[in-house]
Amino acid sequence: MSNMNKPLRKLRGVIGIGLIWAPVWTAMFFALVAIIFAVFNPNGGSDVGPLTWIVIMAQFGFVSGTIFGVILSLAEHGKAIRNISLVRTALWGLLGSAVFPILTQRADQMFWACPFGAVIAMALVALARKASLSQATQPMRLSDVFFACILAPVRDAVNPSKESGT
Repeated sequence: MSNMNKPLRKLRGVIGIGLIWAPVWTAMFFALVAIIFAVFNPNGGSDVGPLTWIVIMAQFGFVSGTIFGVILSLAEHGKAIRNISLVRTALWGLLGSAVFPILTQRADQMFWACPFGAVIAMALVALARKASLSQATQPMRLSDVFFACILAPVRDAVNPSKESGT
């Protein structure tokens, strides 16, 4: 692969991570809100409609995921996916998730955003590891297609010169 393709592949990986984070972030936020409303406010709701919340949380997730992807790309550059520490991955997810609330002057949201980011980051890298291992040892199954959609962005962000996660 030429050196000119590496930055584009890295960018594709970072954007792919952001696109993975957006729906996951939105789903986790809705689960949290449902629990909070069920426990603390069973008769009320929010003034903001559900579609508006979906758009806001998807943006939050995309920005946080993209920032996480950039941090992961820089901090873990050139490593094989199986060698990326899940603890450090959680730290990068936490940092990536802290940026959006700080930039939007909503630092009070970091108490839930940072744990979300840490959990999503660890899950993403753990699933990419699983995909990396299953590609090397098993024939292709339907579940492998799902995992490959996770593996490719992580691999491209961290080590765009590698064709496999090894």
